[in-house]
Amino acid sequence: MANRIDYTGEKIAAAWSVLVEIMSILAEYRDCFVLIGGWVPSLAFSTRGQQHTGSFDVDLAVDTGRICTDNYSTIKDLLRAKGYQQGEQPGVFYRKLTRAGTETRVQIDLLSGVSQETVNDLMAAEVQKAHGCDLAFDDPRVITISGELPEGGESTVTVQVASIVSFLAMKALAFNERLKAKDAYDIHYCLSTYPGGLDALVEQFLSHMHRDLVKEGLLRLHKRFSSESAAGPRCVAEFEAVLDPEERDRLRRDAFERVNYLLRELRMT
Repeated sequence: MANRIDYTGEKIAAAWSVLVEIMSILAEYRDCFVLIGGWVPSLAFSTRGQQHTGSFDVDLAVDTGRICTDNYSTIKDLLRAKGYQQGEQPGVFYRKLTRAGTETRVQIDLLSGVSQETVNDLMAAEVQKAHGCDLAFDDPRVITISGELPEGGESTVTVQVASIVSFLAMKALAFNERLKAKDAYDIHYCLSTYPGGLDALVEQFLSHMHRDLVKEGLLRLHKRFSSESAAGPRCVAEFEAVLDPEERDRLRRDAFERVNYLLRELRMT
């Protein structure tokens, strides 16, 4: 199981480089994509404390109601022309890059919501389905990012990034299904470092509580963070790779208490 120690160095730099490149390639279709997944906390808000780990891959939500199969064929051609290889699964691409003699392969996942309307069945079959991904297009932020491209040279691009509410709801749904420690870490990181603290985060959620998927995400959060010994707090401590028993207990307690406070203020407990 990957932990914080693994999220350093070349793999993170490679994924960031690919993120910058792919948003350059897809600039014409920018409004049809929203960045979700493990890069969101790094981009959605800055912190003065511990920096977020970033991610090994790039996850993009696709508005399949706006992209037809002809557009998608063009997008695939653009990616292939830049060295991207299509995976066996729908919506999966890989970009290989070599730096300092080390080859790294970055995975790109194109996803859509399970209930998201599509132009036709062919387009629906071209991307992965992810429960809750429909939320990605609820009030995304447009952010400017810069970085070195895989082939060299700097580039500055704009990208739509999922809102904190959408991100946490999607992460909660994903963690409930796969119990991935990085998901639990992402959730705890956001609850620990969000500007203005938990009360400010509660305010963000209040205007989205009419969304069934948001409520479902919070219910799954309650299920997985129901106590200090539940899967959520345990995965937070495991990802942080803390060896000291007292510090592990503190992390687990903190993860439980933060989630419990959020849910209590939103009347979800």
